[in-house]
Amino acid sequence: GIRDVERSRGLGDVYKRQPSVSDLMQINAVIRRLKDPGGRHGIYFHRLKPPFRIVTVSDASPPNKKTNFATEGVLVMLAEDRLGVPRCDKQDFLEPSQVHLLGGKFHILIGLSNKASKVAGSTSHAETHSAAKTIPIGQVTALRLSEPELSIRHQGLSAYDLIELQNPNHCPIPYDHYVDCMDLWELVCGLRGIPQDKSQRLGVVAIREERRNLRVRRFFHIRTQWMAADQLTKATTSPASRSLSQLLTSGYWTISDTVLIRQGFGSTEKLSLIHISEPTRPLY
Repeated sequence: GIRDVERSRGLGDVYKRQPSVSDLMQINAVIRRLKDPGGRHGIYFHRLKPPFRIVTVSDASPPNKKTNFATEGVLVMLAEDRLGVPRCDKQDFLEPSQVHLLGGKFHILIGLSNKASKVAGSTSHAETHSAAKTIPIGQVTALRLSEPELSIRHQGLSAYDLIELQNPNHCPIPYDHYVDCMDLWELVCGLRGIPQDKSQRLGVVAIREERRNLRVRRFFHIRTQWMAADQLTKATTSPASRSLSQLLTSGYWTISDTVLIRQGFGSTEKLSLIHISEPTRPLY
């Protein structure tokens, strides 16, 4: 299974040296687990039904006494766009009856876990760096998956033409982003002012610009319990943070409890009425 491969020394090392009996024993152990009819092994890619959306999830570990460089976790996934028009109250809480529509079948396209390149003074600071790095990756992914559809609508597109189509949000596949840091969500949504730290301020302003230009359709805040990228930022076996394990072993991601949402750019009173029709059209 996938956990056996992760825990082993790596089957790729066999090609770099002379194979041994221990290598054969490891391979046999993997085969025995794969033949187990009751086991759940491998990465699942269930068939998705259009319309589609690109989902990115960013998370970061807090600075500790050993280092001021956080560990960033990034996930870029393809999923079904099932929510439709969100209904939320004046405090931006999504209606409980619609929360389950955020979960479902997901295809992991990109998964990253690395040490941050900048020093972070707080968890909010580290989460800002991670989100500012993840959002462009998600936008490029949505654009590349939309390229066949855009080539049919507009003949002879160059790389510059694709960028011009991305700027006014003409991408057929919409793009949503998820975070679990309340401070970051309030900063990006304008509920708080601009941070004093220069690097964090630039990250917050950059994300606000993406929201204002509608290149990020929806910005979500979910509980840490349902954060899929949490296990990419720390070594944890806690059952309270096993969303990534569920995603890898079943192909499903469950989201529950309270969810905060901002769609488009404007006052909270208009959020339930905002419906961006251009990005939510079916791709095929």
